[in-house]
Amino acid sequence: MVQYVFTPWRDRQELLLVREQFYGSGALTQPVGASGRIQGEEGQGLNQGDARRGTTAAAAAASTNRQASREQADGEKHKAVGRVSMWMQRGNCPHMVESTALLMAAVLSDEAAAAGNAGASTYAVRAAYAAAFSRFVTGLLDGHQDKLRKQSMYSIAKNIGLPATFVELRHQATHEQLPSLAKLRSAARKALDWIWDYYWKHLGEAEKAKDPCDMAAMANEASGLEPENRQASEDEGQEQGLEQEQDADRSPEPTTGWSRYSGVWKPKPIGVV
Repeated sequence: MVQYVFTPWRDRQELLLVREQFYGSGALTQPVGASGRIQGEEGQGLNQGDARRGTTAAAAAASTNRQASREQADGEKHKAVGRVSMWMQRGNCPHMVESTALLMAAVLSDEAAAAGNAGASTYAVRAAYAAAFSRFVTGLLDGHQDKLRKQSMYSIAKNIGLPATFVELRHQATHEQLPSLAKLRSAARKALDWIWDYYWKHLGEAEKAKDPCDMAAMANEASGLEPENRQASEDEGQEQGLEQEQDADRSPEPTTGWSRYSGVWKPKPIGVV
């Protein structure tokens, strides 16, 4: 029996696009959170004054590029959060996708508050972190709970590889005072890294759904055949055309039942055959 799986996203390509917006395009080739530094040794033959001026200009240009790249990455993350919010309204959104969006939204709110020097919103940022983190841990562990034999959260976390510190922080955020902002920031970053290893990393590029644009590109590639193949295709087409003409020249075989009148039609009064 065929079982249909309903997903809130249009196709797999859209899901992979959200993953790229959350974690970046290089997340599959390098560890999440790792930052590569390119160090150059330019200006070795310059004097000290030129080297200082060149270093200052290069540092300013690098700072501008980093700022532009950061703003672009934050914009992509905002788009991903909005798209997942739409998926949540449709229903059947996986818990890992929802948790990624909630944690990322808390991180973006924290960065926006820090950039605006809004000290009064510190408690609101802590509450956003705590709510997103608690929902992530609780929903994940409840999904692995055995209905016949209840298990503790620590046992389930150990079975699926979730750090015990996540369960402790969830308990503190739910039943005690809110943890510090520094502790919540670190936990959110670690949670996003854990979700990547647990869920997002296994969505391989090889399983990407067929996109209409990709199909059009494949059709264009297929049209660029070798001359010999194109000539063979043309010869086959000509042979099929000749066969159809020969079939048309043959006398039609007698058929029974209704047939189309081949002569000139002349109107007659009703009742005259």
